[in-house]
Amino acid sequence: TLFRSVKGRFRCGNGYVANAKIKLVDKDPGSDDRMDDDDVRTNSEGRFEVVGSASDGMGMDIDPVLKVYHRCQYGKAPGSGKKRRAIFFIPDKYIGTASKHAPTMDLGEINLEVQMEKSPDSWRNE
Repeated sequence: TLFRSVKGRFRCGNGYVANAKIKLVDKDPGSDDRMDDDDVRTNSEGRFEVVGSASDGMGMDIDPVLKVYHRCQYGKAPGSGKKRRAIFFIPDKYIGTASKHAPTMDLGEINLEVQMEKSPDSWRNE
């Protein structure tokens, strides 16, 4: 079983992104399995921490992805924009096991007004 932990804070312009849904999933091809069991949401100050675990019965590596579902949109008050999703790929150095703990991935503070270009997975490792 592999463990991952991610924390951070989301802003929307000058405000915070409160109550955004956070999912930690295994993004292996053909998979969208959740690694976390809880309904994780940002608090009133936009902070979150999510811990997840997964095991791949086929002996393959897992590819953790953090998905954030929010309503932050440039020029709109926090929570009043259209529904959006931000995706973050978590680096392998943040993988841990029961005997070898990995550090928590700290995303820091991110303003979700930003528009991120979608890119094919093949570009991720270039």
